[in-house]
Amino acid sequence: MRAWLLLSLLVLLSPAFAQDAPRSVDLWLGAEVTIDTDGRIASLEWKEQSDTDRIVIDQIEPIVRSWEFVPGTVDGVPAVTRTGLSLRTRIVEGGDAISVYIEDASTGASTTSMHPPSYPGAALRDRVSAEVIAEIEIAADGAVVLVGTRFEGSRDTLHRRQFLRAAEDAVRDWEFTLEEVGGHPVATRMSVPITFCVDPSGWCRQRERAAAMRPVAPGQALALESAVSLKSDPRTGI
Repeated sequence: MRAWLLLSLLVLLSPAFAQDAPRSVDLWLGAEVTIDTDGRIASLEWKEQSDTDRIVIDQIEPIVRSWEFVPGTVDGVPAVTRTGLSLRTRIVEGGDAISVYIEDASTGASTTSMHPPSYPGAALRDRVSAEVIAEIEIAADGAVVLVGTRFEGSRDTLHRRQFLRAAEDAVRDWEFTLEEVGGHPVATRMSVPITFCVDPSGWCRQRERAAAMRPVAPGQALALESAVSLKSDPRTGI
């Protein structure tokens, strides 16, 4: 059975469940976690939270703390590992109660600062939307390098180069918190969808639906590799 808990307090406290609101909503949560050599959580520090986040965290934290992980290793020996933990939860209104489901989870480096790119002026005037998937490498010293991009536009466009340049310029200033294994930072790779939407059209809504299925919040970086792996199934808590 999927891990769920009734949160009747949310009916009163969460604006997401006003009378005319949808019956379900996704909520993304982030934390910094230290895993001991036995694969158990030694410390759990949730990131900045709203009132609604705090209510959900209070309910799911016992489940998260029960999870088992495989920590990173130094010379083949398990070592204390610090990692970022991202969760996608779904809050569902049903009758007189609210159910919270843990839908997905991932570990890896986490975002510290990601200033959005500037929208290319000519593309904005022409009302062209686009998405650039940026693959980045982060060295152990924190240096960020763009190593690849994938581009898709709302229509065939002459603005591709401008969109790619805007993404490249933004990446230079991004900052991340790397995983640490045995006290040493670990280089990594991450993927970031950079969406430029000037019109809430069907094309942009498709991008939004795809982004909503990731374990990290839309627009945030997703780790492509991690020193840690999660042994427990996040959808059941077992």
